[in-house]
Parts: sequence; C-alpha cells; structure tokens
Amino acid sequence: MYSPRDTEMTIDEVTYKLRLDLNAQCLFEEKSGKNFYEVMNDPDYVATSTEDRLLFWCMLRKHHPEITLEQAGELMVATSSVIEKMAETIRASQPKGGAEGEAGEPTPTGPTG
Repeated sequence: MYSPRDTEMTIDEVTYKLRLDLNAQCLFEEKSGKNFYEVMNDPDYVATSTEDRLLFWCMLRKHHPEITLEQAGELMVATSSVIEKMAETIRASQPKGGAEGEAGEPTPTGPTG
C-alpha cells in the first residue's frame, strides 16, 4: 500500500512536517465544501487565500494537531516558501506510475497557486 511521503519546512527555527494523505484531503473537503480532486485537476481554478490556508492547515494536522487554522495562517505569512512547500507536498503525495510507495509528478493546479 502506498504511503504519502512527509515533507519538512523550518519556520522561525521550528521544523514542521507536512503530509497530504486521505485524511487531509477529506478534511479539506469537509471544511471547504469542495471536491478536492476537482479543485486540484481544474487548470483554470484559482485558489483563494482562505483555501490556501485551509490546505496548509490540513497538511499540518497529521504531525501538528495542536496548530489552529489561524496559527497556520500566521505561519504562512512568516515565510514566503509555504506555497512552494505545499506544491512539493502535493507531488510527494502522488504515487508514481511504477513501483508502489514512490512519489511522482501529479497534475494539481488548485489550492497551491
């Protein structure tokens, strides 16, 4: 069974682990009311700041359940690399066409833009 790979980023000397797994995707859908895959695969979709913050928070939840949605937003403004790290996390969550357990290149265009 494929397991999404965690990515890490450091903000203000604290290391955070991000993961985009099924639970993070479901949480995004529950909170946004939008279908995760439809958002990610729509090349014309432009995410709102609210959606970017929500997806970042969802990615943090596996390893940092104590972080609130508002704190996730504060982390986002603390560094300019959050969106790039979110895109890396999305790529890491996608199984490669070959061997099970390897990360590959998806085609998301949604809440990371």
